[in-house]
Amino acid sequence: MKLILTESQYKLLEAIIQEATKPFSTKIEKGGFIQVKYMLGNIEKSNIFEIVEIYGTGQYVGAVSNGEQYIINIGGSLDIIDNSFTVLKDGQYKDEGNGPEIVGGIKQKRKNVTSINVSDVSKNVVDTILTDLGEENDESKKTTDEKLKKRREWEKNVQNKLDADEREIYDMVMNNPRLKKAMYHQPKLLGGLINFGKAKGIGPAKALLNKYVGGYDSDKKDNEKSFGEFKVNKSILFQIERRAIDMSYGNIRFNLQVGNQYEGRYRGNQYFTGKDKVSGMNYKVHLKEKLDDDIYKGTIKVYFKEKNKSQVYDRMDSIIISIKDYVL
Repeated sequence: MKLILTESQYKLLEAIIQEATKPFSTKIEKGGFIQVKYMLGNIEKSNIFEIVEIYGTGQYVGAVSNGEQYIINIGGSLDIIDNSFTVLKDGQYKDEGNGPEIVGGIKQKRKNVTSINVSDVSKNVVDTILTDLGEENDESKKTTDEKLKKRREWEKNVQNKLDADEREIYDMVMNNPRLKKAMYHQPKLLGGLINFGKAKGIGPAKALLNKYVGGYDSDKKDNEKSFGEFKVNKSILFQIERRAIDMSYGNIRFNLQVGNQYEGRYRGNQYFTGKDKVSGMNYKVHLKEKLDDDIYKGTIKVYFKEKNKSQVYDRMDSIIISIKDYVL
């Protein structure tokens, strides 16, 4: 099934996506550097990426670190709240007329990130971004106190302006620790939700919070049960949604097209496996999240093996699929 949104819902979600994908820095340039600082136990370490290419409008950049090739999403690699930085090793940037996309590669996530230093070609630091962990570890107590004071003032000002319906949306946000931190960093999101709730009533705004952002009353157990309709070792028929899956290794190419129907076999624990009839390559899909009835978001891992060789190489990508049929 496909999700149908009203124009107002679409505009609100579009605004949220645009706000959330703003670049963590506007000072990144070709030939410059991104230094990712992180904690390993009680010791601070760092990774340095040299920017060797800027793709398209600049949302994605190519980088090199320790001789390895990476793609960095300037609007999505850094999670300030989760204190993490994610890059794609050996991915490919493509823009062949249908819009830019990143294919293949292996995601690598650095946890316990404290800060990002952006440097120019002369290695001068031109921008510094702190994560939540970085703020907590900030040696300047005065700076931390000032930020805490601003947060409390922001909360007080917002609370004084809310009516009953708006307060219910506000409470949903503030009862979710992750959402609460997100609103501090991106206060426009709360304004959009409150205005939407005021114009359309509390129901649609609550539904959007619960469905798309993860409201405080979302039931994890129900989400886990949503995968229970599949039986182990039974067939699943599915289609690729939104964008095709296209990976390659050497002369071997793996491709799953949007709209075509494919068959897999459910293995339990939210995994199913399949085999591409064209390339002969095996693959495994991990269903991580149920977006709507029969619509799932997850990852696909493809196993490339050359003829007469025992070595197997894998590539991973994100995937959205719709389940068309399954054996009960």
